Amino acid sequence: MTPNPARGGAVLSFWMPSPGRVSVRLYDVQGRLAHVVYDNFVPGPRYLDVPLMSSVGVGAARLSSGIYFYQVTLPGEDVRGRFAVLK
Repeated sequence: MTPNPARGGAVLSFWMPSPGRVSVRLYDVQGRLAHVVYDNFVPGPRYLDVPLMSSVGVGAARLSSGIYFYQVTLPGEDVRGRFAVLK
């Protein structure tokens, strides 16, 4: 995830090894779902760049300053991480 901490925009990049459904979700520190960033079928294999926040307000408007956790669900794999948002 770059940049971390994020101010106006942030992108999560990862390799999708095979075709399948991809879900990217953001959670707050209490474990509540903050935003479903991406939920779609991807005709892999390919690299994906998923904007977690956008400087034009797509995700940025919904995320206030704080720590967030992301969860990427791929076929047969679950990847988790965290990042900070600074406004």
